Amino acid sequence: MKIHKKIFNLSAWLAVLAVFFIPGTLNNDNEPLRTKYGFPLRFLMDYHVSNSNGLIKKL
Repeated sequence: MKIHKKIFNLSAWLAVLAVFFIPGTLNNDNEPLRTKYGFPLRFLMDYHVSNSNGLIKKL
């Protein structure tokens, strides 16, 4: 069975980039504000920190 490298490469990139297009889960359980990405397993967390003006800055 031959592996089609173009199709494999395209599908791998689609899987990686789909993480950012599928909405994440925003959590604020008495901890720093964070967004979890990935379905069904959450494997990427984006932490947010607010500055003195109350604006949210991504880490």
